[in-house]
Amino acid sequence: MKKLLLLLMILPVIGFGQKIEEKEFVDVFISVEQMPLFGDCKDQECTQTEIMKFISRNFKYPKIAKENGVEGRVYVEFVIEKCGHVDRVKIVNGLSAEIDKEAIKVIRLLPKFQPGIQFGEPAPVKFITHVKCSLG
Repeated sequence: MKKLLLLLMILPVIGFGQKIEEKEFVDVFISVEQMPLFGDCKDQECTQTEIMKFISRNFKYPKIAKENGVEGRVYVEFVIEKCGHVDRVKIVNGLSAEIDKEAIKVIRLLPKFQPGIQFGEPAPVKFITHVKCSLG
């Protein structure tokens, strides 16, 4: 009990007097002053359209998923890093192991973006998109 009380008394003192800018606390933004842009796009509408076109052109429906009649949407989260590369790709809501794996592969293939800008500097930005899987 004495150790817990001592720890609780020390915690408020840790970091006292240190001035840290707000932007240092942010790992990934969900919205920034200038959102990342795909290729030659000038706005988010174009970027979203081009991402979906890229996915549509590059997604290869897994054979086993076709045979099992798997359909629906896979929601994929990814980060466009400060350098413009896509990283930290993960499935938010999947369909099947095979489709999820293909969705991750296609998102990782996205070309380099114009990075997002926050506080006048490049910033990592999180995106969530979907891959529509339909047999019809």
